[in-house]
Amino acid sequence: MRLAGRRVLVTGAASGIGLAIARLFRREGAAVAMLDRDEVGLAKAQVDGAATLVCDVADERQVRAAVARGATTLGGLDGVVNT
Repeated sequence: MRLAGRRVLVTGAASGIGLAIARLFRREGAAVAMLDRDEVGLAKAQVDGAATLVCDVADERQVRAAVARGATTLGGLDGVVNT
């Protein structure tokens, strides 16, 4: 559990590399917030114990709100993985 206790937000987490990173980080003990604009994809991805946040990273207002929600949900953030 190398990431135990860490709190990380992962963008592009509904599929591909972002989803793989979210799964790996959860397996390694991190608290994870998964962010993606694909609400259906996030619902299908369902990484056990991860929070999901719908956001289009092209919209700064949405990003600010999603990061704030992620930080609140996880009790802070230690890192962001932007895929």
